[in-house]
Amino acid sequence: TGRVKPGVEKKATTLVADTSVQMPQVASVEPIERSFFSRFDVGFDVGYSMTRANSAKQLSLGGNTVYRDENNVDAAFFNAFRSSQANAPKTRRWEIGNDFRHFLTRRWYANTTQDFLNSDEQQLSLRTTIGGGVGRYLLRSSKQYLALGGGLAWTKEKYTDPAVPNKDSAEAFIGTEYMTEKLKFADLVNRFTLYPSLTISGRYRANYTFDLKFNLPGDWYFRIGLYDNFDSHPPEGLSRNDYGWSNSFGLKF
Repeated sequence: TGRVKPGVEKKATTLVADTSVQMPQVASVEPIERSFFSRFDVGFDVGYSMTRANSAKQLSLGGNTVYRDENNVDAAFFNAFRSSQANAPKTRRWEIGNDFRHFLTRRWYANTTQDFLNSDEQQLSLRTTIGGGVGRYLLRSSKQYLALGGGLAWTKEKYTDPAVPNKDSAEAFIGTEYMTEKLKFADLVNRFTLYPSLTISGRYRANYTFDLKFNLPGDWYFRIGLYDNFDSHPPEGLSRNDYGWSNSFGLKF
């Protein structure tokens, strides 16, 4: 990290903080802004759909922000869905999450995660998951990356039905994240995390998200998003799976 200057052999090397770097070894350059607020990248999108035949309506909201400095990356997101249909109850779902990564080396990092989920489908008033661990970038270039990480987490679940007891669970987790910009017309992000329980025998949870953002003129984009939240041992009578998709237009700045 530091100022970039021409090397002694101007076409073959460059100086970064007075360290000589061979140009063929440079995969990407990340500018670090001087002011704190300039280091944030923010995106926000909204989607709405309606079907006349059964009066089905769906509203989706999404947002994310990423902060970067020399040694840290902090990413936060939120998603909210609300749907209604004639002769059927309204359903809602929202999720807020954060992933903070501190780089130990160029590829290794330590991270903490927080996730808060409300889901009518699984009758979750609130599922809180707090964890921490380590990870490594198996692939990292200017256009794509693949990361693999794992650690320990604690989950607390409160259900909308007062007759269903709350649950606390210690869990391990292992997750992977893949991002690519090589599609040129769009950015693709895939995330999968598996949570095997350490305190509830035979139980495991799995979270999967898929985001495809089509780049539009200016800072606008069109996003197709998929999510799946699976619980192998939900309380009796409740759904094991909560999944859905949304289309939305957004703006990044």
